[in-house]
Amino acid sequence: MRDLDHDCSCLDEADVVVQKLMLLVDQADDGDTNAQQIMKRFQQYVEASDVAVVDPISAIQPLRSRDEMARALGEIAGTDIDGTLNTNLKDVIVEPLFYTAPFAVLSQEEMLKKAEGQVGFPAILKNLTAASSQAAHELAEALSHLSSTGKTTSYLLQRWVNHSGIIHKVFVVGSHIHTVVRPSFRDVSNDEPIFPFDSQRIPKSFEGSDSPFAGAFALDDQTRKEARALKLDERKVQKIVEAVTHKLGLTLFGLDIVVEKETGRWFLIDINYCPGYDGVPDFHRHLLEVLKSKAKCHGRSA
Repeated sequence: MRDLDHDCSCLDEADVVVQKLMLLVDQADDGDTNAQQIMKRFQQYVEASDVAVVDPISAIQPLRSRDEMARALGEIAGTDIDGTLNTNLKDVIVEPLFYTAPFAVLSQEEMLKKAEGQVGFPAILKNLTAASSQAAHELAEALSHLSSTGKTTSYLLQRWVNHSGIIHKVFVVGSHIHTVVRPSFRDVSNDEPIFPFDSQRIPKSFEGSDSPFAGAFALDDQTRKEARALKLDERKVQKIVEAVTHKLGLTLFGLDIVVEKETGRWFLIDINYCPGYDGVPDFHRHLLEVLKSKAKCHGRSA
């Protein structure tokens, strides 16, 4: 971890730089002069030193906002923003690797008027920012209707996919893939009230939680037992990871995959750059392999 507030000389001897600057990039774009200066120094350093960067700023750009991410996922899957197969690809794709849920970017006023027609309920309401900020984790279930909050901010509204309260977290470190099963929001119907929640406070285990929202993620004993034994098709996961890597050029990232209860279809609902890798076996060994490979490609001796 290096302090870039003053200069990048602390990186002069580096063979590879691992950056996690998404929030700083957002702050710079929002007019924060200090963030702008840091990003300028970092970019100048990268250009002057020709150091390998994991991952390049350009690779994380589509992940900075929910709508850009949703469109990127649609391009990878071959689906349009309404979740249907792209008409230009219908003759060549029988079944996409994964599906994306229909979404729309709407202001408060537009949501009140158009949400049901454009997306439908139940739906999930997300802040547009997808950077590493608190706002990025503040979500809400819009189950049957929307009421005004008095804010003028635009949001991404996306159709909710019932998935039996189970989410598959895929952690990627270069060519290494590790998948775990975790609790998720329970299945919902469209006759329940709106439910705000923080995605960081969703329980990470099926063994109970002290989260104040634990009831919303509760599963019965039999479902918990079955959930622990669930595994995704490894070959299909590999193909999805390869497709994301090819499209975005990412090395360190995570995927959130849910399986629709009614159809069994896979939905890729989120990509996280450089997620927390706690619990990933041999993470540091896999990371070192990635860094050595990147350094070698750049003619470094790491």
